[in-house]
Amino acid sequence: MREIGSEFWTVENENGAGLKSLLPYESNAIYTLSGRTSQDIIIKDVLSQKSVKSVYMPSYCCDSMIEPFLQNGLSVEYYDVFATEAGICCDFNENKCDVVFLINYFGFIDDRVLEFARTEHDKGKTVIYDATHSMFCNGVDYSDCDYVFGSFRKWMGINAGFASKKGDWINKPILKQFDRYVELRNNSFDMKAKYITAPKEVEKNIFFSAFREAEELLDRDYTNYAPDKRSLNLLDTVDVSKIRETRRKNAKCLMKALDKCRNVNMPYTVITEKECPLFVPVMIQGERNRIHEYLIDNGIYLPIHWPISELHKLNSTTRSIYDEEMSCVCDQRYTEEDMVRIGTTIKNMSY
Repeated sequence: MREIGSEFWTVENENGAGLKSLLPYESNAIYTLSGRTSQDIIIKDVLSQKSVKSVYMPSYCCDSMIEPFLQNGLSVEYYDVFATEAGICCDFNENKCDVVFLINYFGFIDDRVLEFARTEHDKGKTVIYDATHSMFCNGVDYSDCDYVFGSFRKWMGINAGFASKKGDWINKPILKQFDRYVELRNNSFDMKAKYITAPKEVEKNIFFSAFREAEELLDRDYTNYAPDKRSLNLLDTVDVSKIRETRRKNAKCLMKALDKCRNVNMPYTVITEKECPLFVPVMIQGERNRIHEYLIDNGIYLPIHWPISELHKLNSTTRSIYDEEMSCVCDQRYTEEDMVRIGTTIKNMSY
């Protein structure tokens, strides 16, 4: 049975509308190498216009989302994020921060997030919205967000992100190429594509190590880098409708396969017309790591979002989502049969 999950592989050029069709404020969009690159560009643009000292951001996030703010001299105050039967919820409160950082998780839309954007924007605060998880959703109203950014890397085998601004850029950077990073990633995409079709002809550890080396390079240096030519071509040709349709269909199938699974709670059990899942998150109390290892033993590689770092400031309520969450893949590489296999494997281990 073929491997499910882990890194993406080579994406062929298509005749679709392209990823640029997804962007808010497209005329003011900057195409970047990664989400972190985009975030850093935005922070520097904010600082070039006014004095800001602090950012209000979610407790549930990757440390790579926190680090650019700290590197640019801002302090971080967190609002609580936790999983409920009604979805992943943000507990917004009155705050004295200059910048507000918002996100909707896993391609599911909580209208209260953008309502809070409006409230904070009306107070004169700078609102930054991370659209990485929600960029394939329809009808998201960004009108109260000063900046919107995201990473296409989370959706397919591409080296690209974007940063969009509601107005004109004050501090628009000159971007450069990150040749070694791009070489490692593109070669690894190609090797994994061959591995999927002919696993005996490719040594998995070679491309897996190359992916890891590329991420280590980006961890050390992510500022002012542009996408490579191959990624720019994909930005113009990807079939967005096909990706959205496949992900929605797979996610619905996966939700059905996991229904009434012991010790597995799903924050999301319905997909609205405007939503497009990045993953289907599940919460597994007490057995998450054991089930995760069992899935790997069966050739299913599901990510956990996210590891806890020294940059996180958590309490018992906000830590639980880190300890229990597992992200079930539902992307365009896979079929409904693959979704049933994921659900069945989890159920087999849960009983």
